[in-house]
Amino acid sequence: MKRRPDDAPAEMQRPMGSYLGDLDPYAVDIRAATGETWICRPQCGAVPVPALHASSGPDDGVVYDFDIVLPRFTTARMLGAPPGPGGH
Repeated sequence: MKRRPDDAPAEMQRPMGSYLGDLDPYAVDIRAATGETWICRPQCGAVPVPALHASSGPDDGVVYDFDIVLPRFTTARMLGAPPGPGGH
């Protein structure tokens, strides 16, 4: 991120990209249309990604310059961990 989004929660820290403004950074947001992501809140584990109906393309240039929307995110299980739901 090049700067905090206007709708960001107050506790969100200043994005690292905002410190690089004098270098004219190019910021890319990578998301997925479906799948799962790894989150620790308070327990760690794979959490389903809400369905996203968006496509790749230019963004507003303020927070991100470009959005990449992949078909699916999947999480990798930790070495030695038992398989999760669905056997993966």
